[in-house]
Amino acid sequence: MTTLIILCPHKPFATDSESWNLDDLLFSYGFLNRDHFQTTSHLESCPVADKVIAIMPSIDVRLSELKLPSISAKKIQQVLPMLLEEELLSQPGLTEVKILPPFFDQLNEQRVVSMIDQQWLQWISQKLSLINCEKIQLISEGLLLPSDPSSTFFTSHDQYQIYTAKRNKTDIVSWAQQKNDIPIQFGEQVNLKEMTWEVLQNGLLTEKKTYEYINFLPRSFLELRKNNRTEMHHWFSAHLWQEPFKWVKYLSCTILICYFSYFLFLIWQDRQWQDVLYKSTGYVITSNSAYPNKLSELVNEECRATHKNNESCSADFERLLMVLQKELGNQSLDSLKSLEFTAQGLVVELSNPRMMNTQIKNDAIVRIDAGRLLVTPFAKTSHD
Repeated sequence: MTTLIILCPHKPFATDSESWNLDDLLFSYGFLNRDHFQTTSHLESCPVADKVIAIMPSIDVRLSELKLPSISAKKIQQVLPMLLEEELLSQPGLTEVKILPPFFDQLNEQRVVSMIDQQWLQWISQKLSLINCEKIQLISEGLLLPSDPSSTFFTSHDQYQIYTAKRNKTDIVSWAQQKNDIPIQFGEQVNLKEMTWEVLQNGLLTEKKTYEYINFLPRSFLELRKNNRTEMHHWFSAHLWQEPFKWVKYLSCTILICYFSYFLFLIWQDRQWQDVLYKSTGYVITSNSAYPNKLSELVNEECRATHKNNESCSADFERLLMVLQKELGNQSLDSLKSLEFTAQGLVVELSNPRMMNTQIKNDAIVRIDAGRLLVTPFAKTSHD
């Protein structure tokens, strides 16, 4: 299963939501377990994958753990802004608050709540809705970092340095400072580490239990996908047909090889059939016949053509020739116009129909018309 990783841009510090589409905000994308990444501002150009994991910078997401009151789920959504009033990034109506699923070792009443700027989340969701994939997950960088109080990860953005410290899986702190400022330390000794793609990729593998069931995308995301009709333009994507075309190429080569092998087999089979006909006529046609080559040529020409048309006869070919030779006796073999080895038997056409006026002694030989005879299968010879 292929997994496409998308790194979302940082939320601009000094611009409003109306100018985000005008700014050059770039997404980075690449496949899991690969080092090659590309940047784009239009996610509809991303390659097709079985699953998409979009990663938001930790500074744009705030996580808070609290104990939920014993009330209905509908009322919890109503009182959440009041419970988190001091931690909201902006006004309650402008912040998307979402209760995350419980972690694997977390009590049911203890839950983690995510808080994201509503306009920024809507903008990110609008961009992600252009991707043709059924499984799209939005998480934050902090969930992928190792829980180490003595380490602080940093990354650069414009003139700012963004730091992220993770004490445990829910206590994640992220802040921005000027590049020339001394970073804030939350302990006596802090190791600064750069937040590279290798760090995030390692977190995708080791912290899977932490982020597996977490998704920051809003409920309106499905509606956005329906409105965008993201599946239409991907039918014309070169990457979508790259894998099928590769298998079509292999299949075509296999078919050509099989046809060529079968063609060679047919040539060999015809040669074998021709040899059988020559040997049969050589055994049966007597040496004192006046025209031995005439009958041999007729047998070779007509029977080989019949063989190529996939005709077959249940009787023995040599036996039918022997019956024919006995019935013709000393008559001129030049009077034979054609021989045809069919499923019904050996059809003999005479050039002189008056030769058939003589009485036919063998019951296995049947008159078809004025000039043709049929030597039926299992005809008896003089030795039977």
